[in-house]
Amino acid sequence: MRRNDRGDLVVRGFVDEKYEIDVLFAGRRTRDAIPMERRLRSLIAEARRLRPGQEIPPDSVRLPVRVEGAWRKRLQRDASGWETGTHHLVAARWAMEVQSGSAMQFGEQVIGREGRTGTLPLKAARSAE
Repeated sequence: MRRNDRGDLVVRGFVDEKYEIDVLFAGRRTRDAIPMERRLRSLIAEARRLRPGQEIPPDSVRLPVRVEGAWRKRLQRDASGWETGTHHLVAARWAMEVQSGSAMQFGEQVIGREGRTGTLPLKAARSAE
């Protein structure tokens, strides 16, 4: 979990328990993401307390979250000049269980072209970044 230079919240996520992706909560949605961010920080602190002095693997702290959003392609140029494309999910609406045990929904419904939006089960994880 980190913030980029635009103030967006970026959370490392896992799809189908094996595919690692970045989920971006755009600046205007970061206020809605505060409960998720707090819960993840709490889970990370608990993992550190249970394993003092040990590095926490990036996929060991997970919070089940259901995310609806749009996929965006991101191109990066490496040192040799080759461009590599990766995808990240820009979150529009998400649901998670809060500490009280009840499910809560955050964000706003996605309205867009078919095929550009969708619902995807996601498990957010702590990253060493």
